[in-house]
Amino acid sequence: MVEQPFKRKLLPCLIAVTLGTAVVAPAYAEDADKRDSQKDAEVIEVRGIRDSLKRNLALKRDANAIVEVVTAEEVGKFPDKNVAESLSRITGVSIQRQFGEGERVSIRGTAPNLNRTLLNGHSVATADWFILDQLNATRSFNYLMLPSDVIGKLEVYKTPTADLEEGSIGGTVNVETLKPLQLPDLKLSATLQQVKYDKSGESDPLFSGLASWKNEADTFGVLLSYQTSTSNIRRDGIEVLGYSDVAIADQGGGTYAIPDLIGSAYFTQERERDSFTFSAQFRPTEAFDITFNALQSKMDANNVNANMLAWFSNMLGGGQQPVNTVVDSNGTVVAGRFNNTNAAWGAVYDVFVREAYTETEAYDVDLKYVLGDLTLSAKLGATEATGGTDRQLIWETVARTGFTWDLRGAAPQVVFTDIDPASTNPLPVNGWNGERDTGNVDEEDFVYIDADWYIGGDFFESLAFGLKQTKHTREVDFNGTVGHGLYGDTSCGGQPCGVGVVAGGLLPSDFMSGYSGVLNSYRLLDINALYAIYNALPSTGVCDPSLASLPCITPVASSTYSIEEEAFGGYLMANFRSGDWRGNFGVRVVTTDVTANGNRTGVDPNFPGASWSLFDNYYAPFTQTSSYTDTLPSANVAYELSKEVVLRASAAKVMARPDYGRMAPTVSLNSTSYTGAGGSPDLDPYRATQLDFSAEWYISDETALLGAVFYKDIDSYIINQVRQESHPTLFEPGGPVQPGNNCTLQSGNIYSCIYDVDRPENGSGGENFGFEVAFQQVFENGLGWSANYTYSDAETDAGDEIPGNSKHSYNVSLFFENSDWSARVSYNARDDFFIDMDRSREQWAADSAYVDASIAYNINDHVQLLLQGNNLTDEEVVQYYDGIKSRPNAIYQNGAVYYAGVRLNF
Repeated sequence: MVEQPFKRKLLPCLIAVTLGTAVVAPAYAEDADKRDSQKDAEVIEVRGIRDSLKRNLALKRDANAIVEVVTAEEVGKFPDKNVAESLSRITGVSIQRQFGEGERVSIRGTAPNLNRTLLNGHSVATADWFILDQLNATRSFNYLMLPSDVIGKLEVYKTPTADLEEGSIGGTVNVETLKPLQLPDLKLSATLQQVKYDKSGESDPLFSGLASWKNEADTFGVLLSYQTSTSNIRRDGIEVLGYSDVAIADQGGGTYAIPDLIGSAYFTQERERDSFTFSAQFRPTEAFDITFNALQSKMDANNVNANMLAWFSNMLGGGQQPVNTVVDSNGTVVAGRFNNTNAAWGAVYDVFVREAYTETEAYDVDLKYVLGDLTLSAKLGATEATGGTDRQLIWETVARTGFTWDLRGAAPQVVFTDIDPASTNPLPVNGWNGERDTGNVDEEDFVYIDADWYIGGDFFESLAFGLKQTKHTREVDFNGTVGHGLYGDTSCGGQPCGVGVVAGGLLPSDFMSGYSGVLNSYRLLDINALYAIYNALPSTGVCDPSLASLPCITPVASSTYSIEEEAFGGYLMANFRSGDWRGNFGVRVVTTDVTANGNRTGVDPNFPGASWSLFDNYYAPFTQTSSYTDTLPSANVAYELSKEVVLRASAAKVMARPDYGRMAPTVSLNSTSYTGAGGSPDLDPYRATQLDFSAEWYISDETALLGAVFYKDIDSYIINQVRQESHPTLFEPGGPVQPGNNCTLQSGNIYSCIYDVDRPENGSGGENFGFEVAFQQVFENGLGWSANYTYSDAETDAGDEIPGNSKHSYNVSLFFENSDWSARVSYNARDDFFIDMDRSREQWAADSAYVDASIAYNINDHVQLLLQGNNLTDEEVVQYYDGIKSRPNAIYQNGAVYYAGVRLNF
């Protein structure tokens, strides 16, 4: 896997800058303008739900853009342990809980990768624990890695300003952490909870603590926080992995969609999370402020996924036809039977054992200096994330059997006719095995320099301008092997390497509870026995073509790449205020230079730089560069119709860069079917023009009625297209695959062949139109409620669906608070949405609704008892293909999670 040490030499440099600048801070600056410093010095005194809601409304009202805000209920107490779940209660924000916790957010009907997350105004690197996400290398931030206790507030910018970092079309989330000089002289808080996972039955501890101190002069302070937790999670699933359009004999030879695989997937994982933050702030005068911030967050995420499947595609590939089939009105073969045959495998059992982790680090120095009417600020630092699967063991066994299936019930049903999945050796033949390791590194160095000149005129209030330079690198490394010599009849202690040699217990008796007729009992593997087999295998230490059958690991060259982006830009923005009018307008210009490094597969062994791989034969590295410039004007206007009513309008051009995986300069070729897939380094970003209007009625400081209309005109979406390309291909004389009519001899055994290659490219544009409405009310008796609804209608000009867009989403929260008790219950729902293409078909998520609740009792001013529950209704994750609900893809059960504990606050 990737092993690139973080540039730790930058950390002492940042500390040196912090200390050095503090020493030379000029004393005469005490007479400078105190406008910004007074704002920064405001001590946070928020206590409880009501105070937090009141502060949220005040910050939204005073903003010069359309912004939503969530603040901590107390120092060290954010509304949710999971930050994404707090965001989900904001109007227009939706989340996905694929493994039970919120990980990624969508804003106003845009996919997670078209939104941006910032930490104190700068990028924060992200990597992933799940192997498929590691390889895809998207830009969407994973909120699992963000400790909640140190967060002061979340800002969701739905309209951009010129001084806001570019890179989002849906919206930008800015996570603002606490600063020590914002807090009382000494602040201590700690939370100890026991977490119960309903599905796994496990109970694990969670601890978080925060300590902040500042001197009596209010010029220097430090803040430390630490959070640690262990989570043993379980996910039950029924999966249909793809459909193929096949001519069905007993349906008159008509072509219909039939499943490729149907299985019962059992996923378990232990998550061990540790997060540490540190902040030091020095403000010797009202005019000078310097802050150093550090974040380190790591999660070990070892997991096992077992899946016993009915293998339709292998039966069809072996020339078998289903009988007694039933086809529904959508053209899906929803029921039938395959009879047993010696020509094909009817059952396949896949087990993946993964040693996975992800880690995020961020360090920055933030300086501010006020010189009369001029405020100068600078931010410099670095952030890095690493994520990987250090070792993935793959164990696949097969059996000859017939089976029946039925998709017409509440969940897909499969019955094997010739094997007992719960027996000790139901699949006796080893069909495939191997090892993999993956890694990705995401890192960025950044420098921002900003200036704000206070004019104080009758119209122009201030003029802001700044420059930025960032250098971002994303690396993906994928290695593996196959075979291991385990295919023989005596390969495992004198017997075949079937399930029997590593057999463990059975699936839990409550697997997929609530569903009848599904495959809910089969033999699990003894993971320790599996490790013993793999660890006993010989290792050659060298990998070349003559040793291909031995357990040597080589790169998967078609999935190994790196992307380097250097962005240089600047902005100019005017802030204005005249009577009841206020706002800003300006322009941001940024140039992005891209260097993409990857591999070309299928080259001649004598090609310069050629190397050999088990998976790609001979390959050679190559590099491609590109560059683009974006000019992004923006304007935000607010009109205070009265003291209670604010009207807003905004117009802007925005952009979002392509996912790193889609820019990978790689191509993977299949010389049997003459098909391939690859990336496109010269992709242009997503670009859009957006218009926004809002009306905000602040009935009181705790009650408000809010509405907004938004429109996004997308210039170009990135889509996948299959086009013909010519690639050099090596054919061995007398080998099993020989050149076809689409190949032309070049020299020796090298041919130039025409392939149908699937690559992303900039396609047609589209539109996203919608509106939002929200209401919040608090009563004198401590009761209160809030509700919001978002409508988003988005599609491309060609009529294609937009990933992540739910047409309808809404949230309702009820709460109560007095001097002793506080309680909240939230209902969060979203409509169906298109996820992405999966196995050449549209993959959709069904509508979902989650109920979360929390209650707290104050024993005194310092001790609080806590009880919280997430997903109290056991909502399932349901997915289907092609927009057809009778064509199921998956049903996943994650179960409820309960927290109980105590919080200390001094």
